[in-house]
Formats: sequence, structure tokens, C-alpha cells
Amino acid sequence: MNNTSFVPAWSGYNGNIESFLTYRQSWLGVAGAPKLGMFNINGALNDNMGLGFLLRTEKTGNFSQNYV
Repeated sequence: MNNTSFVPAWSGYNGNIESFLTYRQSWLGVAGAPKLGMFNINGALNDNMGLGFLLRTEKTGNFSQNYV
């Protein structure tokens, strides 16, 4: 489960480097249906600090949004 997509403070919590790739398409066969793509990588820098990166793209009909 990708906890850092909900709460960025989870970055590096377990001491491992983790990466997640997510793709979701709703309403198959319907033109303009919502699509979501997400890539996340995070890890611990030291005992008290983590660092992460999230790239997210959403497309619904004619509208699209990209996040970093």
C-alpha cells in the first residue's frame, strides 16, 4: 500500500527505499472517462528524515492536470 500518496510524512518511515507505479482508468468504453497515472519513490535520509518524489497525471474528458 502506498501510504505516501495520502500522507507525505510516511516517506522513509520503514527505512527502505520504496517505489510505486499506479494506473487507473474508470468507466471502460466511455469517451472522456477519468484516467489517473502516478509514480512515487521515497526513502529514508537518516533516522529522523525521509525524502520522496511524486509525479501524478489526471485526465478527464478535455481537462488534464499534472502534479510534481
